[in-house]
Amino acid sequence: MTTRQIGEEGFRWFIGIVEDLEDPKLLGRARVRVINENDGQDTEELHFAHILMPTTSACVDGVGDSPNLAVGTRVLGFYFDGNEKQQPMILGSMPTIPSNDSNRHSLSWLHRGSNIIDKELIGPEPGPAYAAEYPFNRTITTKAGHAIEIDDTPENNRIHIYHRSGAYVEINNEGRVVIKSPVESLDIAGGVKTVYAEGNVDVESANNVTIKSAHGIKMEAPGGVTITKGSLTVEGAISSAVGVSGTFTTPTGKTIHVQNGIVVNKD
Repeated sequence: MTTRQIGEEGFRWFIGIVEDLEDPKLLGRARVRVINENDGQDTEELHFAHILMPTTSACVDGVGDSPNLAVGTRVLGFYFDGNEKQQPMILGSMPTIPSNDSNRHSLSWLHRGSNIIDKELIGPEPGPAYAAEYPFNRTITTKAGHAIEIDDTPENNRIHIYHRSGAYVEINNEGRVVIKSPVESLDIAGGVKTVYAEGNVDVESANNVTIKSAHGIKMEAPGGVTITKGSLTVEGAISSAVGVSGTFTTPTGKTIHVQNGIVVNKD
């Protein structure tokens, strides 16, 4: 039996493989089959091992990161209780290449310099800015297919947050920001919202565009407003037309000529 205090029993370390993540206490613990020690034991007989988190995770009162092991992860650990070996602790995971099969490589293709994300481009969407080189692309990838990339590849720095549906946010080396949703996209503000650009602003749709306001809509364009295709239809009354000049057609087919807001002729 242990007769010494924690830290005085002697350091007993191990290498093992994660077999079960169903921790009843929801602490992120994992059952680990320790190599050369747990041979022949059922998974249910293995002890739950605690996970040693980095100091960047507070691990208190719900604050911090969560463990992210998977069944099959190879880990390095030690025993809190030394020779008794009843309280395992996982220090970290070990990248491997099972059977030397590159498709089972522990690290993401994105990290290793291959872009496995195939994006179906829509409208003016630019092509992917991926140009990562190993080992500069720091990645987080999930079983479902989500990915986060923080790429420090020289002259091709990039940040990319990708959802398996095809939605993503990507910032390329020059700082160009692309935001895409393959389905519905909502941009909501509870207060004032300002959209500003030093250059031109283009709004393009493959379908209808609706602008709706619960109050008024004001347009200010010193260069004028030009409709290059189609026609302008006004439903309801025009309350004022100060300084308006031009030719207008009524719903009944009559032509009205207006100069400086005054009707000068009707056809």
